[in-house]
Amino acid sequence: MHAPEAVLRAALEFRDRLDYAGVVALCDPASVESELRQWCELFAPCTEAGFRRENPDFPDAQVLDVVAYLNRRSSEQIPRHAPGIMTYAEFLALAPTDYYRRSLERDDTRLEIIRRMRARGRPVPEAALAPPTGFVYEILPAESVSDDEVIVRYRMQFDDDRRVEDPELEHERLHRMHDGTWRLVARRDLLHSRGSVVNIVDGVADLFDDGPSG
Repeated sequence: MHAPEAVLRAALEFRDRLDYAGVVALCDPASVESELRQWCELFAPCTEAGFRRENPDFPDAQVLDVVAYLNRRSSEQIPRHAPGIMTYAEFLALAPTDYYRRSLERDDTRLEIIRRMRARGRPVPEAALAPPTGFVYEILPAESVSDDEVIVRYRMQFDDDRRVEDPELEHERLHRMHDGTWRLVARRDLLHSRGSVVNIVDGVADLFDDGPSG
């Protein structure tokens, strides 16, 4: 796929099939590595010496308690950020593509509903597993940012004669690789899926009474 618009459409189709390995394969590897690197730095254990160096005026009597609190918070965030990963050592050992796939899966509302249904022993309806129906993606021509970067905007429309008035435009950045192909620039909210759960939302509100599934 040499056209950026085709790459974006393929990624959206992978997303709608819940195939995030396919989505990640269409991302610029350097941007995927950058995503993991910044979170490795954020979740790195806080040390007493490091905290004192960055906060020289902090009261000595509270330093150890604050360091313990910060490390406890980081430990709690890791499994929420990368499902299935429990420790910083495990997080650090992740391949960039594995990390990014887990991160995208965590943010997918359909997968969150499926996880919660399975955790409560509920049967998962076929509609939750199948790509959403009733709409199409309208992908606009790529807009050049530089010789090797473009923005592609897109929106959802019904797949019949109905039209959404002033539908919200989403957009993604794509980077041209050395071989001339285009790849998505990885980011936290890549292909953020507002509206993609219209087939399965009814009757699942109680699944979210206890906050994130973790």
